[in-house]
Amino acid sequence: MTYRHRVATVFLFGFFLDLINMFIASIAFPAISARWRFPSRSWRGSVMPIFSV
Repeated sequence: MTYRHRVATVFLFGFFLDLINMFIASIAFPAISARWRFPSRSWRGSVMPIFSV
C-alpha cells in the first residue's frame, strides 16, 4: 500500500466517522426531545450550530 493510498484511507475513514456522528445526532436529538417533552426550538437553537461549523 503506497503512502497515497494510506492517506486516502485514513481520510475516508475519518469522513465516514464524521458522517455517522452527524446522522446519529440528527436522529437522537429529536427522539430525546420528544421523550422528555422539550420544545424543538430549545435543543435545535443550541445544538445544531455545532454541526454547521
